[in-house]
Amino acid sequence: MAAPRDFDSPNVTDHCIGRHVIYSAFRSSVEESAYLRVRELAMKHNVGFYDVSGADGEILFPPGA
Repeated sequence: MAAPRDFDSPNVTDHCIGRHVIYSAFRSSVEESAYLRVRELAMKHNVGFYDVSGADGEILFPPGA
């Protein structure tokens, strides 16, 4: 998939990938839908999820962790 050329699009996301973490920064205009989708994918793939920007800082551990 090619990178979008419209950098002002609300769907452009910044990612930082490390050995044991992926940090993704979403625009505030898509934060709710991004949160729901990322949480859904974390559960589907049995990986942890930390909502660092959330008011309650939700931490979701994969099964067996």
